[in-house]
Amino acid sequence: MACTVVLSPFDRGCSSVSGIEKIYMIDKADRITAGVTVSVTAGAAIIGGTGGTAYEWNPLQNGFSFSQPITQDNSAGTSSLVQTLDGVLHGYSALTVYISEQLRLGRFEAAIKMRNGTYIYAGLDSTGLQVAGGDAGATGASISDPNGTTINMTCESQNEAPTFTFPEFAAAFTIET
Repeated sequence: MACTVVLSPFDRGCSSVSGIEKIYMIDKADRITAGVTVSVTAGAAIIGGTGGTAYEWNPLQNGFSFSQPITQDNSAGTSSLVQTLDGVLHGYSALTVYISEQLRLGRFEAAIKMRNGTYIYAGLDSTGLQVAGGDAGATGASISDPNGTTINMTCESQNEAPTFTFPEFAAAFTIET
């Protein structure tokens, strides 16, 4: 749909809400073992099967971001990108320690709900999303610094993260909160 610029105190014009509303983390090996399939056609993920488990995260105050910077080598004719999920698990508890440990041990996929209602599925390539950095727990240096665990997960890919529909996702995965 084309964007029509409207100068009005009541219409938003062409702006779009940004940020991540929810993240559903999926252990890649567990999804495959459960028989849940994810294929991509024309930029859309098609999710089939049942019996997968997804863990719902609700980031605080835009505490997570997702990006896909492209690396293009025109002389070699190659193109790739690095899907990157960055964020903070707020607080420091036995649960955040456990989550941090588990993330460092596995390969994951992330189903991401953006604040504008779009769903994207990251980490589909064979490597999945893996922890590439972060901090296993920090108090911060000043009163306004976040107290918690910072996570940086990346996945080298040939393709952008596809979109998907939530009803199809919810039919394939049990969502744990």
